[in-house]
Amino acid sequence: ATLAAMRGAKTLLIERDRFPRDKVCGEFLSAEGCAVLARLGLLDVLIAKGAMPMDACLLADAKGRSAEAPLPELPRAGRTAMGISRAVLDETLLRHAASCGVTVREQTVATSPVLDNGRVMGVVTRPAERGGGDEVVNARLVVAADGRRSMLQRALHPGIGDPLTTSPRSWFGFKAHFPNRTSGLSRRIELYVFDGGYAGLGPVEGGRLD
Repeated sequence: ATLAAMRGAKTLLIERDRFPRDKVCGEFLSAEGCAVLARLGLLDVLIAKGAMPMDACLLADAKGRSAEAPLPELPRAGRTAMGISRAVLDETLLRHAASCGVTVREQTVATSPVLDNGRVMGVVTRPAERGGGDEVVNARLVVAADGRRSMLQRALHPGIGDPLTTSPRSWFGFKAHFPNRTSGLSRRIELYVFDGGYAGLGPVEGGRLD
């Protein structure tokens, strides 16, 4: 949205949540992600907010075996990744988008696409909280950046992606922040694999581990 607005496009960003807010996430930004933030002019901003550098990875299993390696060197991106909480990252991205001319509507849900002969010409929205009615927003281009249970995907290709309801066999995830007494894990992201899942550990801002 920010890059489109910076190039002169009239841009509306519809966001279900209100920021800042926490989100279940590994809170690891790869070198590719850092390169995108540099294009947006936000990499140094997030570093100033305490983003933690990582350029190595530790992989361990339940038997105590482990291997460590540097992260790969990527063309035009390097290999340094960052750890930053979603609360800080998403708030920074959203406010920067607004400062670049994006119209931001928080706590607004896109409920269905507007179709004309099979072409998506907009979306129907409503407030995330009760009390508001539907609104039709017309657009020349609609980008659905809403995950594996995407509203647009469910409407156009309902057989693709995750089901709306979970089953006893579904995966689940949780996140917690802990005090960091490791000096940033020696600039590592750590992954621990076990039967049926995995756990990740990485440094984020504020002297914490995610």
